[in-house]
Amino acid sequence: MNKANRTVKWLVFAAVVAVAGAVSLAAVHASTTPLAVTCSSSVSGNVVTWTASPTGGNSPYSLLWSGDASVAGSTSTVITATYGTNGVYTADIRATDASDTVATSTCSASVTSNVVATPTSTLSVAVQMNNTAGGSATSSNVTVSVNGANATPGTFPGNASGTAVVVDSSSTYAVSVSPLTNYNVTWSGACTGPLTAGQSAACTATETYVPPTSTGTPPPVMPRFNPPMLSINPNGRFLARGMIVTSVASGSFQAQVWGVTYTVNWTGNVWGREFPEFYFRNGNSGGIVNPTQQIQVGDEVSVSGLVSGSAPLVVDANVVRDWSIMAARPFSSSNSENTSSGENSSVFPGIGNGQGNGRGNENGFGIGAQATGSVNFATRLSEIMDQIKNLKNLMHGRFGR
Repeated sequence: MNKANRTVKWLVFAAVVAVAGAVSLAAVHASTTPLAVTCSSSVSGNVVTWTASPTGGNSPYSLLWSGDASVAGSTSTVITATYGTNGVYTADIRATDASDTVATSTCSASVTSNVVATPTSTLSVAVQMNNTAGGSATSSNVTVSVNGANATPGTFPGNASGTAVVVDSSSTYAVSVSPLTNYNVTWSGACTGPLTAGQSAACTATETYVPPTSTGTPPPVMPRFNPPMLSINPNGRFLARGMIVTSVASGSFQAQVWGVTYTVNWTGNVWGREFPEFYFRNGNSGGIVNPTQQIQVGDEVSVSGLVSGSAPLVVDANVVRDWSIMAARPFSSSNSENTSSGENSSVFPGIGNGQGNGRGNENGFGIGAQATGSVNFATRLSEIMDQIKNLKNLMHGRFGR
């Protein structure tokens, strides 16, 4: 063997040894780093990026995705998928190396950015007006509110035909209206919820006019001159002091004593009189006057007369005295029946007083004396004493003292 041949053989041997060493090192490396694969996900809105990362084993690697329908069957290392529904999605990755070794892994992603449409229902809200008792308000004078259930619209003017309101199904709502003076509201229909998906319902608010209760003008606070006193005998004779006038009408007035309101008439024939005698606080007589022109709400009066046979709280007056005025109030020229002529008349309930025409008037309970027109002082004094005696006897019989 020549030198050249020896050299070639040596080179071949060295190459074989090198290849064998490389194979041996690769075998050692494969045995110490097994094949593995991982997967991960990143979410942006409703887009998910899936990524596979194989390691170890003997490359090259082959990949296969499964699990989620958006990635199943793909062999790419990176996959992008778009999801139209919120939820948690799962993907499986399978990696196979050159030596047919298999490794698997699973990963997931949560999608929450999709706007989910909420089922809705429709509510028709109507406002009806009941003005039978005299009101004039209209449906548009009322403001309607639908609170809750994401109501659209939530506030709007009332409408007799109804306003359509969209509400979220299965959510609670309540309909209300703004207050309307002198009106009471009643409800009918589906005025509180919830409603089921796709349901159509109606709510009606009925506004009914209620006339305000008239309390009248409160009587003014006046000084009182007499404590309240009331006496009615079995014959219906009526005597009251300290009455407070609460209203004045044509032909009568109302006055209260001891919490009871009496209607006092001054028209009619009571003990021979067409109109009652009328007196003022200072004792002067107003003659036969129409009390409408004298009595006012809040006045303190005393009344003598007869209880009506048909109504226990109605009195036909014989004598009326107004303690709140010293003399007659101004009266119209049409008051032709005012014939005031007496002076120094007696104090209510009265003792007969001689007037300028010499005719004595019966005051109080009709115990007045008849003057003759020309009497001396002694005769007049005697008559007055007799009247006082008669009054004393009458009061003793009525009140037991």
